Amino acid sequence: EGVICICEGDIQVTTSINSLLRTKGKILSDKVIIGGKAFASHGYKVTHLGNAAGTATQIQIGIDQEIIDKVQELIDRQKENQKQLMLLENSMKELMLKYPPEIRNEMPVFKKIDKAMFTINQQQAELAKQKEDYNREILYSRECTIRIEGQAFEGVTCILHKAKWEAKGERYVELKSDGAVVTVKNL
Repeated sequence: EGVICICEGDIQVTTSINSLLRTKGKILSDKVIIGGKAFASHGYKVTHLGNAAGTATQIQIGIDQEIIDKVQELIDRQKENQKQLMLLENSMKELMLKYPPEIRNEMPVFKKIDKAMFTINQQQAELAKQKEDYNREILYSRECTIRIEGQAFEGVTCILHKAKWEAKGERYVELKSDGAVVTVKNL
């Protein structure tokens, strides 16, 4: 009751009352979540949400802001590397036009430019791999659901990415976001 729980993995609770739960994994509750707020990147499996008194309970599923920030940081780093690579390529072309291969290949500046280009290309490959991993995480998060194996009482608001759903006493449903619309499937 009244706890703040922020973690990387799944959160498993029996009962949560007026708490703040935040995870990059799933939130699993075998009894009830009443009041407070919860955020999970990988979905929910709960028995009951809210209570008959209509206590405000907000459940959110989505992409963690930290991941969005990291993807943007990777994009910015890729752009910066691309600019540096272009400058180095221009310098390399200049040297190739001015000097024959046997002379330029022995020049320290040519070797430094060549090594810098190689290093930046390696960094670009690493950044692309990291970005792909984050994009996979984002796609996985978009496919996640809120599974309610009991009742969702009035006062419960579920936010799935940008779509919003408000409970009216539904029982045994699974919520999934299709863009700006929440699809409700009976279990």
